[in-house]
Parts: sequence; structure tokens; C-alpha cells
Amino acid sequence: MWGRFLNNEKGFTGLEAAIVLIAFVVVAAVFSYVMLGAGFFTTQKSQEVVHTGVAQASSSIAPSGDVIVESTANGTAGKITFYLTNTASGTSVDLDKAVLTYTDNDDFLSRQYGGNGPGTGTQGWDYSAII
Repeated sequence: MWGRFLNNEKGFTGLEAAIVLIAFVVVAAVFSYVMLGAGFFTTQKSQEVVHTGVAQASSSIAPSGDVIVESTANGTAGKITFYLTNTASGTSVDLDKAVLTYTDNDDFLSRQYGGNGPGTGTQGWDYSAII
């Protein structure tokens, strides 16, 4: 009688199949967790890039008030003074890296920052902050 029970392994094959199935489910769950974590990390980094790009794109300035042109003795424009402000909801702008461009029907002129102080704007332009 005991020999009949010991030689019958039908129950063990079902148990082995269940263990293998559980192992596959556990491995798949761990793999999907790792993949989701990597996807969330990538999404967060791309979101940071988008926010940085929007912040840089929203950094703009606009003229405010009058434009004052002072001429030299021979009648050519010697100094142009104008005021700039940040646009609405705009972030600050680094004027040391800005390039100013003047255009009209006859001329196109670009100048980079030349430094602050006396006599430093000959090859560029000067600025001073007004608070």
C-alpha cells in the first residue's frame, strides 16, 4: 500500500509547476518595478529640462520710457540712453552677456558689452542699474 503512494508523483509535478510560475511572477514584478523606476527618473529629468528651457525663454526685457539721443559736435549720434525693464513674469537677464543691435534703413550695428566705467564703452556699450 505504501508503495502505491510513494511511486505516484502526479501531485509533485503540479507543485513544481506552481513554484516555477510563482518564480516567474516574482521576477516579472521586480523587473517591472525597475523599469517603472527608470521611467519615472527619465520623466523627472525631462521635466527639469523643460522647466529650465521655459525659464530661459521667459527671460526677456522691454524698453521702458523715452529714448534719448545726444549728438556730437558734427551732428552724428554720440550717445543713446534708454531704460529697460523685465517683462511681466519674466526672470532676470544678465546684461553682461547681452548683445545690442541697432537697425534702420541704412545701418545695421551690433555691440557687445564693453564694461562699466569712464571710457569703457568705445567698442561696446555701458549700463548702470537704477533701483
